[in-house]
Amino acid sequence: MVVPFKSLRYPPGRDQVWGFNVQRMERKMNEATFLSPVPASYGGSGIFKVSSAGTLVGLEAPASGGIVDVKPYAISSVSDRRQTPVASTDLDASFGVDAKYKITKSLNFDFTYNTDFAQVEVDTQQLNLTRFSLFYPEKREFFLESQSNFNFGTTFGTNPPGSDAPILFFSRQIGLVDGQTVPIAGGGRLSGRAGPFTIGAMSIRTKDARDASADATTFSIVRVRRDVLRRSTIGLIATDRRPATASQSNQVVGLDGSFRFFQNVEINSYYARSRTPSLAGDESSYSGNARYAGDLYGAEVGHTMVGNAFNPEMGFLSRRGFRRNYGFLRASRRPQHVWGIRKIDWEGTFDGLVSTNGVRQTRLLAGTFRISPNNGDQYSAIYGDSDDRPRSPFMVAGATIQPGSYGFQDVRINYLPGPQRPLVGMVSFAQGGYYGGRKTEASFNGRVPVTAQFGLEPILTLTWLQMPAGRYQAQLVSTRAAYTMTPRMQVSALVQYSSAAHSLSTNARFRWEYRPGSDLYVVYTDGRDTLLGGYPELLARSLAFKFTRLFQF
Repeated sequence: MVVPFKSLRYPPGRDQVWGFNVQRMERKMNEATFLSPVPASYGGSGIFKVSSAGTLVGLEAPASGGIVDVKPYAISSVSDRRQTPVASTDLDASFGVDAKYKITKSLNFDFTYNTDFAQVEVDTQQLNLTRFSLFYPEKREFFLESQSNFNFGTTFGTNPPGSDAPILFFSRQIGLVDGQTVPIAGGGRLSGRAGPFTIGAMSIRTKDARDASADATTFSIVRVRRDVLRRSTIGLIATDRRPATASQSNQVVGLDGSFRFFQNVEINSYYARSRTPSLAGDESSYSGNARYAGDLYGAEVGHTMVGNAFNPEMGFLSRRGFRRNYGFLRASRRPQHVWGIRKIDWEGTFDGLVSTNGVRQTRLLAGTFRISPNNGDQYSAIYGDSDDRPRSPFMVAGATIQPGSYGFQDVRINYLPGPQRPLVGMVSFAQGGYYGGRKTEASFNGRVPVTAQFGLEPILTLTWLQMPAGRYQAQLVSTRAAYTMTPRMQVSALVQYSSAAHSLSTNARFRWEYRPGSDLYVVYTDGRDTLLGGYPELLARSLAFKFTRLFQF
């Protein structure tokens, strides 16, 4: 392993004293060993506890590395579209540049012009069995860097990001509209730390995109957090989405706080307001929750309110006009005389949403029993009792769910193999009621390391619905394959099939890092329609070549 001094930043002076630690994972024993021990309570994040690291002395470091990185790119692509009524073949060539100015050892300014993300892998498809929009994670390198600096509030409970609690800034709102790419003209970002402050500020300008029905828009955000007490923070956020038509602008401001006491007590809260000229009503949202996360016992309570006109257009929001009350209890045991069992967990969850005028929307009661053996495996069974009351019809796997009041129960069984197993991932089976009918679901999401250089990551989800109007089924199958020829050369492919979307797609990428920080990409993508019989019909395909070169000054 080689770490060039030029890639690091440190105080001036030839004599340096650094913190240093190394972690070794022994998968067969499910054991982590540190060069300098860290408290076991930190778990997998212990390697980041620098205060417990060893002291590295005796370095005679040269002057700190360059302060400016410039990475220009050139791209050439050909695309073939066969959709009716107009088919076309387009040739395109473009160029742009990304630059980074290192203001201090922990504060950076980034500039981007004519930004392109042709090398980024396409989204992994999901099967939507709810009446709300799906949440897709960010994959673009520019927005992933310093992403945590822009986080606001917390999504408490076991729900994934974007489930109910609003996200005030979601970078996928920039440069993407309904999955279609919107060209980015350029922008800048300031991110990092200055004393007790964590700073994130960004302004990005997008171009007009007729295919996506998107006007040129400026997206701006300022996010500041300040460290207080020992492990707590307070902060503010302001976002501004300003299309070419000023009457369609949107602004959001908010305050939040995260307070940690003792080892396991945490309290989080926020208050935010939006402003959208075309909306009238309650434009506020607030949340508060308290959590105790001990080893043998855990508990959490929380409340969130989202007004009927709260509208974070630079964020993500699944629904408006509700109040959510959430409660969670956990009891754990570490048996001393039960052979092979490390930990047993019992969990209970209450999650209830009502409209702001008190009418019930959704209620969930869930109980979980989990066994964690010493070998790293994990087994769990989850019982759920749901009450959902949609106010408008929606489609799931071809079935139409009508408005009404639906109460149903289901059971899910999960098996998570330990990390030392040859087959790693989650195996899940669920069965139970579903909006007046029955649902059966089987899925696997994992990784198969075929060799040290070649691996597969299959995803398989099979769903069967037995509804009053008939029987429906949906399949989602995808496989990611990656082969690493050398530490700097890799080829990967993602093939996906969705019966619900009648689509078969392929995304293949070749990457060669011909020198540190400089890359050559070759990317092929196609999409096919499986609705008609026979071999899937080609809808569109593209081939792109992207060349980047890093200069450091």
